Amino acid sequence: GLALTLPGPALPVLQNVVHDGTPVTLLPADRLAAVARERGAATAGDLPPEQLTEALVERHEVHADVTSGAYLSRLRGLAHRARTVVEDTGANNLYLALGSLVWELDGRELRSPLVLVPVTLAPASRDGAYRLGVDETGSSTPNYCLLEKLRQLHGLVVPTAAEPAEGAALDVEEALTAVRAAVAEAGLPYRVEATADLAILHFAKYRLWKDLDEHWADFAENPLVAHLVHEPTEAFEDPAPDVADGVDLDELAARCPVPADSSQLRAVAEAAAGRTFVLEGPPG
Repeated sequence: GLALTLPGPALPVLQNVVHDGTPVTLLPADRLAAVARERGAATAGDLPPEQLTEALVERHEVHADVTSGAYLSRLRGLAHRARTVVEDTGANNLYLALGSLVWELDGRELRSPLVLVPVTLAPASRDGAYRLGVDETGSSTPNYCLLEKLRQLHGLVVPTAAEPAEGAALDVEEALTAVRAAVAEAGLPYRVEATADLAILHFAKYRLWKDLDEHWADFAENPLVAHLVHEPTEAFEDPAPDVADGVDLDELAARCPVPADSSQLRAVAEAAAGRTFVLEGPPG
């Protein structure tokens, strides 16, 4: 990931700017105005908080924790990895992580993000500057992995850190306050920090677990799943009718969006009829 230099009170501002669809330009930490250097500032971390907030509000600029010399390689590499994940999995795992919980697990200190905003990262101009944009296919959410882990470990429940309504952004300040209150009430030696990071975070296993946990009854309506749940040692009898001789494969081929041979068309017919079968063959 890549840390962003931003004062805590400006986290909601950054979230709102990104959520509204306004691209945010990422600057190297040492790219400062001449007047700032004359006053002794070496990196963005030396600037007054109000100046950092003004750059975000007025010019939609945020400094990243990377020098000018390493900026292009670091941002190019992060953007490439994010694209690769999308191509391999179909899911965007690049997030703007707002706020973090510093806690311990098995004697190790961990830092976990609290609010996740799915974003995109792309070069903005020929000079190599990168811009942060909102991923319109996703929405701001709390870190469900962390919340579930805390619930399992400590019985900690944070009810106000719930997913917002469709099209709305999760209230960052409210979420961080809710976690602070829950941690304090439980007497846990953890702390919440107002941080901003750009990171690739993988939640595929959690998504799978959450889907199974919430929709297992729907899955069990499938004949094969019901068989595996209730009668795994018995022979499976498919309730769907056999379509071996009842389908005109020529007519089916005319309705398929791509050419297919007879064996492929047979598989399409079986699937359309709801049959359960194993398809063996080369990729594609």
